[in-house]
Amino acid sequence: EAASLFSTSALQRQKQPQTQQQQQQFFEPLGQTQQWGETNYYQLQKEEQTARLVPVNGFWADYAASSEQQHQQGAFVSRNFGEAASNYTEALLALAVLDLDFDEPKHQSKVADGVLDLTSAGTSVVFHKEIKPVERNPSSGVMVEQHHFDPLDSQVTNEDGEKSDKYVTDEFLVGK
Repeated sequence: EAASLFSTSALQRQKQPQTQQQQQQFFEPLGQTQQWGETNYYQLQKEEQTARLVPVNGFWADYAASSEQQHQQGAFVSRNFGEAASNYTEALLALAVLDLDFDEPKHQSKVADGVLDLTSAGTSVVFHKEIKPVERNPSSGVMVEQHHFDPLDSQVTNEDGEKSDKYVTDEFLVGK
């Protein structure tokens, strides 16, 4: 009787479409997982996370002097924005408190007679770079430095475990 049950269930499995047999597999073992946790600011050790992380400068003075009404109206912008870039944390914090438009507004610009006329369609931060001619100082020298190293023996480890370049100080052999 056991043989007939076995053969009956085998026949039933053969009659089922193959796709249904594939769908019955609900569990798939996963590979090894890793646990991650963030405990510090970006690339800063806990000892470096002090009040000096965001230093006092013109940007933060402007922010402190701005009124609550300006913040509610979304109107805080500072000319000293560039000063708030001493580190990654300060730069992100400065961008967070600036009331810049989230979407890019359509600005209008035109150039005439070497002059750029920019009409902003929203709150903006604009950087400007100007190149001016400089008189050459004939007494200033040019410093040129050249180092050679052996690619098969290019690094040395010092007592602190740090690797540094090992330069060739003896005769330099080409094609070694």
